[in-house]
Amino acid sequence: RKEILLSKSIAEKIGASTNSRIELLLLDGDRPRRELFKVCGIYRSALGETGAELALTDIRNVQKLNGWESSQISGYACRVYDNDASYQTADIVNLRLMHEYEGEDSLYAISAKEQHSVIFGWLETHDVNAMVILTIMLIVAIFNMATALLILVLERTRMVGILKSLGMQNSTLRRIFIYRATQIIAIGIAIGNILALGLLFAQKHLHLVKLDESGYFLSEVPVSLSAGWIVATDILFATIIIAVMYLATSIVG
Repeated sequence: RKEILLSKSIAEKIGASTNSRIELLLLDGDRPRRELFKVCGIYRSALGETGAELALTDIRNVQKLNGWESSQISGYACRVYDNDASYQTADIVNLRLMHEYEGEDSLYAISAKEQHSVIFGWLETHDVNAMVILTIMLIVAIFNMATALLILVLERTRMVGILKSLGMQNSTLRRIFIYRATQIIAIGIAIGNILALGLLFAQKHLHLVKLDESGYFLSEVPVSLSAGWIVATDILFATIIIAVMYLATSIVG
């Protein structure tokens, strides 16, 4: 069927809408050829002008316009599970193509990261920003909990003196404060997880925080929830804070 799918930006530029008919002017050698298509739909590209120049139609129309046989195509798109392995995957495919087709220039593989290097570079800068933010949060949490423990110890100075006069060892005194601090950490992590997961689920399903597509290529803040990362983050923060607090309890001795 001679139907075509246009991007929103292209449709606005040519004044097309759904169910309207547009005329394509194609070059067949030196002679122009006109083809009439019906606009069956309009899509919105989240990448701005990148990708918005694509018009989608039945592959049989493409083969007919290019004079191809039914078995001919322009290329394959292969998805890999690990984006970091895209370069290696492209190299492996290129080596196989060179072996099978003796290095024909029309056959080659290119990774998505290489084809859209600007977008992936932009994403990597956000990964760096995320690590900086997490590091700052960890430092603030360490100082806050260490301060809370110091206050907890200093407020119990009289109790510490009485217990030591009764013969209690410093290691036992430290364990008392560590146990109390661990309870505070557990409560804090539980409340933090509840609040954070609630906000994340709300953003994932309700899309509360919007973004400017022209600058971020996204209409709302994306959310990816992974139980493994959540548990690992909780354990990491709890371990580091408990270790710092154990050092802080040295004033008991």
